[in-house]
Amino acid sequence: MASIIIFSTLWGIALHEWRGVGRRTKVLVFLTLLVLVSSTAIVGYGNLLSTRYLAAPRQGIHKRIVTPKLESFLPHQLVCSGER
Repeated sequence: MASIIIFSTLWGIALHEWRGVGRRTKVLVFLTLLVLVSSTAIVGYGNLLSTRYLAAPRQGIHKRIVTPKLESFLPHQLVCSGER
């Protein structure tokens, strides 16, 4: 969706559709493009990091993640471990 807005705005600039607008409008259009391009780059970088993290276990360079047992989160009275 962001790429549609970016390219349509750039197309409008190329076809001089923004001719005759005020300076404030031009600044807002530029800032909007800057925010959209930056956010797209940040999301792309985040996706790159996630694919690297997901690919790491297959390459054998991941660390084992140890999750705590459910009993450690429950009150002692509710745990039925067989010991009293």
